[in-house]
Amino acid sequence: MSSGFLEQVRCFVAVAHAGSMTVAAAQLRLAQPTITRQLAALEARLGAPLVRRSARALTLTEQGEKFLPRAERLLQAGQEAVLESPSSVSGFQGGLRVSCSHAFARHVLIPVRQRPWVFKGEAGNVSVRVDGRLSVSTTDALRTAVMADLSVAITPAWFWGDELAQGQVVRLLDHWHLSRKPLHAVTAERPQRDSKESAFADFVQAAFAPFNAA
Repeated sequence: MSSGFLEQVRCFVAVAHAGSMTVAAAQLRLAQPTITRQLAALEARLGAPLVRRSARALTLTEQGEKFLPRAERLLQAGQEAVLESPSSVSGFQGGLRVSCSHAFARHVLIPVRQRPWVFKGEAGNVSVRVDGRLSVSTTDALRTAVMADLSVAITPAWFWGDELAQGQVVRLLDHWHLSRKPLHAVTAERPQRDSKESAFADFVQAAFAPFNAA
C-alpha cells in the first residue's frame, strides 16, 4: 500500500467530515486544488464516485458512504502501526509537511534536499536523508526543483526560455506535444485599433511568437 494512497484516503475523510473542499483544505493545510486532485485520484483508483458536488453542497455518494468507515479504520490502523513500530522511538520517519514562504523554499529547502539534514537534540545529532515524493504548489518552486535535479516538469516553453538557450535544461519527449492553449488579452472594453491596449497586445504577441513556434 503506497503512501500516496493513504494521502488520498486522508483527504477523502477530511472532505467527508468537513462537507467542504475549502474547509478540508484549511484543516489539512493544503491548497484546495491539491485536495481536488487527491480526491479525483482516489475515485479513479476505486472506480467509483465518492463525492457528489453541487453549487450549494458537497455530499457523499452511496459508494462514498460505504467507503468512509473503511477509510477511517485504514487511517487509524496506519497511525497505530507507526506508534508500535520499534523504529518510531529511535529515529525520524514518515512524511513531513512544511509550510513556508515560496522564497525560503526555493532558495533554502529545495536546493539542500539532496544533502542529509542534521537535527540536534538532547540525545545528540540525528542525520536524516530526505527522499520520497516532493510536492510543491507553485511553478517557481517547481523550477527550483528541476534546476536541483529533483524533478521533471510539464510547463510552457516560455517558462524555460533562458535555461533552454543556455543548455541548463533539456526537452524530454521532444517529438510529443500537449494540446496548445491560447493566450488571451482581456480588456474592459473593445479597444480601438490604434489604442495603447492594442499596441501592447501586438507587442506581447510578437514577444511570444518564438515560443508559440517551438
